[in-house]
Amino acid sequence: MKKKNILYMAAWAAAAVLLVVLALALFLATGSDIMLLVCTAIFMADIFCIPMLKTKVMQKKAAQLAKDFPRRLTFEAHDGIFYFDSEKGRAAVVWRNNPFSLQTIDLTKVSGIEVKDGRQFRGTMRVWCQFLLNGEKIRIHTLWVSGNRQLGMQHPKVVSAISKAEQLAEVLSEARAKALS
Repeated sequence: MKKKNILYMAAWAAAAVLLVVLALALFLATGSDIMLLVCTAIFMADIFCIPMLKTKVMQKKAAQLAKDFPRRLTFEAHDGIFYFDSEKGRAAVVWRNNPFSLQTIDLTKVSGIEVKDGRQFRGTMRVWCQFLLNGEKIRIHTLWVSGNRQLGMQHPKVVSAISKAEQLAEVLSEARAKALS
């Protein structure tokens, strides 16, 4: 399973670098304080807008690719959009860093389906459903807290994320059982 398309990722990185270089060139050419402010705005846009644009591209391409894939459940995780069809025993994914292909998951090669709550001392930062596909761990995150923060285990977001991960594990198990039969 190919999670990353190197050319796609390189194009986004090149765009980010090009924006920063352009901003710095404008600042050095003019030397004004306003251009420093413009450079800062471009740099911040680079940091925040590119991930949002990558997500939009993933969503748009996934909708196009999966229009003919019958599904019982669609789940958008941090790094991909997963499609499950437990009636026919099929699953597919469109990865964030490889949005141009709908990759089917051979459910007969899936094992070790489990839910992880990421519990640490005071709470958790991540909750996910994971499984092994040909010996490789595949994680479907239902909660990803950024900024090195934790949420308490009784926090509504954590409880909801655990419930979603359990639902994903159940649908994945049903689809796997159907694929094996």
